[in-house]
Amino acid sequence: MSPGKVNIVITILLSLISLSYAPTPVYADSPVETLNEYINAMRNHNTSPELDLYTQQTREMLKSWNVTPSQMDNIVNTYNSCYGSEVLHNDGYSLAVIRYGIEQKQCSPWFFKYINGKWLLDLTMMQKAIRFGPGNAWHFVAGLKHEYEFGFADWRFDKNGYPVSTG
Repeated sequence: MSPGKVNIVITILLSLISLSYAPTPVYADSPVETLNEYINAMRNHNTSPELDLYTQQTREMLKSWNVTPSQMDNIVNTYNSCYGSEVLHNDGYSLAVIRYGIEQKQCSPWFFKYINGKWLLDLTMMQKAIRFGPGNAWHFVAGLKHEYEFGFADWRFDKNGYPVSTG
């Protein structure tokens, strides 16, 4: 191989190596973009707690979690069938909720915090506040107060925390 071709091959290899080790991009523009990146991470079976998508508390929690490829595939498949999401923000624009229509029982809401110019996924509060019942229908832990309640001020819940109506 000629020296010119060797230099081209080396340049291409170095470019590929630098792409592999590039820092994780920041997903700051919206909670929807952060959620899309999370779903993509699940699609790619990326369980790294260090992704630049999570609050610090979520990163700490995920360090001790074992998520299987099947569980990640289930997340992707479930949320690929969800539609008509709505993004709601608190008054200070520091928290956000992505929620789906009340009839979409398997599409639980997502919680986000705006920290240092980025919308970060708050899985720790979701893990504390949300449970799944028969038919994998989501519901809130009855009686648990949390900072994301603003996103459901117009919804009504039954005594077990299942959403039953809007308005």
